[in-house]
Amino acid sequence: MQPFKAGPDYIDPSHLSRAAGLECRNLDPYILPTGTLEGVFVRAAVQAHLSLLEGMMGLFDGKEVDSDAFSSADLAQRLKTPIVLVLDVSGTARSAAAMALGYTMFVLPHSRHCPTLKILYCKPSPNCSSLPIR
Repeated sequence: MQPFKAGPDYIDPSHLSRAAGLECRNLDPYILPTGTLEGVFVRAAVQAHLSLLEGMMGLFDGKEVDSDAFSSADLAQRLKTPIVLVLDVSGTARSAAAMALGYTMFVLPHSRHCPTLKILYCKPSPNCSSLPIR
């Protein structure tokens, strides 16, 4: 697995490198132009069976509060990669479904991109029903 880390970070890349056994590559959409960003990603990704890109902050958190520019969602759109969204839903029941659905429908008014998020799987628990696959 080829690890990648989005944005400026000094600690996570070393943990990702150790876990994967390959050097983690940094992909900072704020510093690197899109062509360079794609080049770094493709050159490292083609040498592995799987690539994992750890985002930064929240999925839609970027440079400005009213834009997804330079966010993890923006980076996924630029690189044409799927998004695996991990939510901490401990202490919730039906609210977990509302949060997951909200991520699939959220688009900022001045967004440059509209990422496609799909709920692929929701593990059912005894207290709530599973979400439909969308």
